[in-house]
Amino acid sequence: MTGKVLLVAVLLVGVASRCSGSRVLQTLQDALCNTRTDCYGDLLREGAAAYLNSIAAEKYAYSTQQVQDCIAVALTSKAAAVAQAAMFKKANYACSYY
Repeated sequence: MTGKVLLVAVLLVGVASRCSGSRVLQTLQDALCNTRTDCYGDLLREGAAAYLNSIAAEKYAYSTQQVQDCIAVALTSKAAAVAQAAMFKKANYACSYY
């Protein structure tokens, strides 16, 4: 596992730990498929998608480093998590691989 992937995994586990009763995340797919309905569940899904999009799409709104930094900041409060999840969601829906 490369350093960047490990850092994102640690950040996503941090998001998951904010979700009470959450199971242990083992893959990015676990993060994408989580069914939590709280702000941290949204951040987990959208953050994982943002991370993958930042790698796969040349013109994605965030660089991989920005995704990592935004996830770290979003863990500081529920309001930050809600806001960042919404920004990631907007960027994810606008993402194009063409």
